[in-house]
Amino acid sequence: MAQRSLYSSLAPNSTYYGNHGAVYYTDNWGRVTHAETDAVAEKAPRNAEAQRTLEGKEPEFYRDAGHIFPSSQGGSGEKFNLTAQNEKVNQRDVYAFEQETDQMLADGKQVHLKADITWPENGVAQPEAYMYTRETIGPNGEVVDREYTSMPNVDMAQFQHFGPEAASLASEYDNPGAFIYNEEQDIAVNPETGAVVDVSESVPETGAAPDAGPDAGADAGPDAADDLDP
Repeated sequence: MAQRSLYSSLAPNSTYYGNHGAVYYTDNWGRVTHAETDAVAEKAPRNAEAQRTLEGKEPEFYRDAGHIFPSSQGGSGEKFNLTAQNEKVNQRDVYAFEQETDQMLADGKQVHLKADITWPENGVAQPEAYMYTRETIGPNGEVVDREYTSMPNVDMAQFQHFGPEAASLASEYDNPGAFIYNEEQDIAVNPETGAVVDVSESVPETGAAPDAGPDAGADAGPDAADDLDP
């Protein structure tokens, strides 16, 4: 089997049109950076060949061909509506967002979706993150509610647990809590009380031993089966 390309097959700096007024804009590498559509409670057909051959997919981190706008809400099966996506992001995070929109449509709401996608500077067709804007449209076409959801294209669950070294440091030093930095006065302030926070006693200087004196020196010291996204 020939190796799949890491670069998009879409035309650079172009506009593509999908179902239900959907529009997609590509950058100079042919990667979709912005798209908009009206979500509908109408399932669109998938394109198994487009999902199988999508550029940027690879078996370790970007197994799925995830829909920018889901097929269950009228999203196209063509490559301009697909990105190489981490399978956990696709099947957990994007799916949860999709179900929320499904419920809004079931409640009779009119929903407009916008997607902004960030990519690496080297042109590779593997997104770094997604930002979705979901707008509820009123009876006269006005936006009555707007919410934002961001999703990095990585399984964030892998970062949920402390390693032994981080846990040891967390127990050794006090957490100064939330504070606001006043750049003009060069002080940190507790946002609730207005009191000045001395963070220097809680956070050790980088490279210094925890109990070191002022003269101490620093240490030298797979493709998923048909990539069935939600």
